[in-house]
Amino acid sequence: MTATTPIHISTPLYNQAAEYARLHDTSVEEMAEKLIFAFFVEKKQEKKLKRPTRYSPELLKLVGIAKGANVSPDDLNADEARWEYLKEKYDL
Repeated sequence: MTATTPIHISTPLYNQAAEYARLHDTSVEEMAEKLIFAFFVEKKQEKKLKRPTRYSPELLKLVGIAKGANVSPDDLNADEARWEYLKEKYDL
């Protein structure tokens, strides 16, 4: 079932959106629907991708092994590397 609800926006903003929609062969309504949908998908992914507060003992042992190597702390940040990997993987 599809529900329709009017959304009130300023006339200049609507005119810009209508021009953009016309150039991209879509409608303002479809653009608004996609924007709202994307917002909820993004919020859902944010909930899934929280940084861990604790690490497993196995991971801590591996990090401990790496501490003996001649690597600067800036080059070895497991938390940041994991977070960057997840951002790239899920296109965040």
